Amino acid sequence: MPKIQPQTKALIIKTLKTKSAAEVADIFNYGGVRELCRVDDNINSPKYQDILAAHYIPNHKRGQVLQQDGTPSHTSASTSKFLKAKKIKVLQDWPAQSPDMNITEHVWGKMKEAWKPKTLELWESCKTAFFAIPDDFINKLSESLPRRMDAVLQARGSHT
Repeated sequence: MPKIQPQTKALIIKTLKTKSAAEVADIFNYGGVRELCRVDDNINSPKYQDILAAHYIPNHKRGQVLQQDGTPSHTSASTSKFLKAKKIKVLQDWPAQSPDMNITEHVWGKMKEAWKPKTLELWESCKTAFFAIPDDFINKLSESLPRRMDAVLQARGSHT
């Protein structure tokens, strides 16, 4: 597992399945880079790689570590090969369903505070809520990753 230093922040990617056929992928990192991508179907490995190519790779900085959730499109052999070819470091072997290390859950929690899906079309309300999250909130979560990882290691992979 790559060691994440305070200056080496993870760019997080999460997919959110909605009740419609659309899915949403979010990309954010320390320092304010944010993307929200709507995909009008399931996100399979080729679609996920297209999202990475269009939205993650242009913002990738040398030394950054990519943290993804464990969906099959993120962990497939073809996505692994794609990321390796692009020389993207990926946070490997982190526990599934681990809120201790997955700061994106906190971002989505904060987003839901501002989300008013009944007042706007779902996609527009999702974007509005996502971009309303202060950069400082995301930066503090990113800064907490080394401490979170150390705590999980101290707990030998158990919840902290």
